[in-house]
Amino acid sequence: MTRILVGLALCIVAAAGPVRGDSDGVLTGRIITDSGPPPRPWYVVVFPVDRALWVSQSPRIAAGLSDAEGRWIVRGLPAGDYFLAVVTALVPGELSDPSFLRRVTPAAFKVTLAEGEHKTQDLRLGSRF
Repeated sequence: MTRILVGLALCIVAAAGPVRGDSDGVLTGRIITDSGPPPRPWYVVVFPVDRALWVSQSPRIAAGLSDAEGRWIVRGLPAGDYFLAVVTALVPGELSDPSFLRRVTPAAFKVTLAEGEHKTQDLRLGSRF
């Protein structure tokens, strides 16, 4: 079962302009705890706010796995409004499962991505992580 993080505090660090020559957007950032990078990798799930777009094989639904420094990246996103949620694990097929996306929505943060935009969004986990 996927573990969903609740009480996730988020902070926007920086937002850059469009990536020249690329219509796909990029979301990147770091997962941070009170003591620095997280002790293990976490998944950042990116999915559209509009539930009508929660379809299998959607380019608007993706996940990035954080590295040892907590950095994560998701490329190839069309412009739009997205939710970002942090989870400890992903089971194959979960990203295309609307019930999974509904479960992580309450702990998610909303971000808007313009066409070709490269946006940085750091995610801070509560002290219990």
